[in-house]
Amino acid sequence: MFGIYLDNNNNELVLAMQPDAGGRKLLFLDAVSGGLLGHAVLTVASYNCSNLSGMLIEEAGRGRALSKVFVQAWLQMCQTASVETTTSRIRKPLLALTLLRLGFTPILPGKGIIETKVSKGADGSVVLWASDGKKLREGFGETEIRSQNLAFGDAKSEGGKVIQLRARYRAPEEDVAVLVGLVVGDAEELRRILVERI
Repeated sequence: MFGIYLDNNNNELVLAMQPDAGGRKLLFLDAVSGGLLGHAVLTVASYNCSNLSGMLIEEAGRGRALSKVFVQAWLQMCQTASVETTTSRIRKPLLALTLLRLGFTPILPGKGIIETKVSKGADGSVVLWASDGKKLREGFGETEIRSQNLAFGDAKSEGGKVIQLRARYRAPEEDVAVLVGLVVGDAEELRRILVERI
């Protein structure tokens, strides 16, 4: 454990780092039950750069806007440690949407990027639409469709947000707003956790 986050509703999350094949996982645990709420997959992009490769919100943590908290916590840790940030090619629509909302921008042009419109379906599903629907649909396996609750629209619907799937994203140039309630280790400890061998 190296950090704690207390949200506006006094829900406490514990942050921990776990080595993972080729990288590390930033774990977010419920402080009361100890249950895993989700994790961010991080790799070391270079000597001084942390790379967000993916994210998973466990069923128990869904619907609580935790993806935003997870990304903000990672960014704040990197800022504290003076570590640069980047992402891998993002394939998850809701993660791409979260990154855009936090001021990230897609790195364009890029091979295989699909401009996609994402909206919420009447049944709570994540509805995706692209001008090349076949290419969009082929980019997801059945397990991904089920686990991310994805649906594919036949026509461009009203509303929704345009995202870039399979794009790498660049972090905002200015520091992200401080995640009030986040307490993490000092810069040296965070640097070791983020970009040095653990």
